[in-house]
Amino acid sequence: MSLILGRRVGEKIRLTIDPGADPQDALLRLLEDGIDIEVVSIKNNNHVRFGITAPRELLVLREELVAGSNERYHMDNDGMQCESPCR
Repeated sequence: MSLILGRRVGEKIRLTIDPGADPQDALLRLLEDGIDIEVVSIKNNNHVRFGITAPRELLVLREELVAGSNERYHMDNDGMQCESPCR
């Protein structure tokens, strides 16, 4: 089952390893299964809906949720785990 996300021009989606996942397991699953991104629809020439299928060990976040995940998971702006508070 795919996660469906809509984006407009200039909006981003971030894919990163879930901080709760074992990084080696995540990379192995990524190598085995990969990530599938499908364009589901395009509306009014400026809104695209994507279907994203990725291993459970990966986080798929809309740009506006990245700041909240950084606080929740103690990640810096590059997506790397760090001690709280991140700098």
